[in-house]
Amino acid sequence: MVQMIQNRQNIIHNVLFFISFILLAACSTNPADTGSRPSTLAHIKLERVDSVAAEVKHAYLSLIDDEVVLRGEVQRKMHKRGIVPGHLHVQVLDSRGEVLDDDIVCTTMKCRKTGTAKFIYKTGIPPEQISSIRIVHHDTQSHTCMNA
Repeated sequence: MVQMIQNRQNIIHNVLFFISFILLAACSTNPADTGSRPSTLAHIKLERVDSVAAEVKHAYLSLIDDEVVLRGEVQRKMHKRGIVPGHLHVQVLDSRGEVLDDDIVCTTMKCRKTGTAKFIYKTGIPPEQISSIRIVHHDTQSHTCMNA
């Protein structure tokens, strides 16, 4: 009987030790969002403007060779499968709201059945000058984008 009580105490002690070890390890690690955007890009706001046909689902900023790089995904709203129509206008704005750069960005699809297209855009402007980046999706196939 005494040995059974000691076994239970050992099990409880081991479980509590294991739980406290896991909690200590979880608290000592950095959150996932901390490394996703360098501190030099933290001040840049991203504005997404969707069209009738598609929405800008994800948009991420990164710094590669002292150049701000915008990556993201556009997804169809209706009928989730098929080609994502249109193109993107990316506007880089300074703190006064003036447009530093305005460019057309084409999307690329790996598979037509997914209904999701990816985009990438390199600004060429130092991050200190950028206040916000506006991503506008247009659902027409004008300009130079022919992603059919």
